[in-house]
Amino acid sequence: MRRLMAQFDGVTVVSEAEAALVQPLLRATTRLAVIANGADVAGCAPFISEPEPATLIYPGALSFDPNFDAMQFFLSDIFPLIRAQRPDVHLRITGKAHPERQAALPQHAGVEYTGYVTDVRPLIARSWATVIPLRYGGGTRLKALESIALGTPLVTTPKGIEGLAFACGQQVLCAEQATDFARATLQLLGDATLRRQLAASAQVIVAEQYDWRAIGSRLADLGAAVVAAGHRAGRQPLAHSKH
Repeated sequence: MRRLMAQFDGVTVVSEAEAALVQPLLRATTRLAVIANGADVAGCAPFISEPEPATLIYPGALSFDPNFDAMQFFLSDIFPLIRAQRPDVHLRITGKAHPERQAALPQHAGVEYTGYVTDVRPLIARSWATVIPLRYGGGTRLKALESIALGTPLVTTPKGIEGLAFACGQQVLCAEQATDFARATLQLLGDATLRRQLAASAQVIVAEQYDWRAIGSRLADLGAAVVAAGHRAGRQPLAHSKH
């Protein structure tokens, strides 16, 4: 990996945690930039709609092990606590899910596996909340950013928003233990004002920091800085041939 990194004058990572891992592998002159994943804020806006009461969504394919673990945790330890107080709550799990993976999860009434959908945005936008009970995994969370851009607030573990600039209790609700996660979810399900406040506060941050236009500008700045440094060092940028 160190030999690979030595070939580049500029490197991007998606979070400060990843930057700490990569920095020791770089040459002293290599520029490292944290450029997060993002969301298409303008593209999400047309899908924002009135939410359906008592609806939760987890927009993640079960074929990815961290997603499967998240739903194993949620359906085993959290969802029964929610349904005990709100038997009307409905959970949608989107994305491809092999039958054997579905069968390996706890079976409950009120759980719908949508399978692959060509556009998940309408399903997220009409859900009351997105639940992200992730316990491991890296990178930053596209599902979290897209949900917020669609006006759907989050109940998540801290791992579910790792690397993102959201404050627990201000833009999202956070909990690690099953009982706390269930309590936070029930609170959000029962409080339309809280839902609006969380959604509005989180959408400001997504628009300012995670819109693809802002991210593209930061990437362009990095490219310009790398090219300028190369000129000062007497190197020429790579030429692109036309065919």
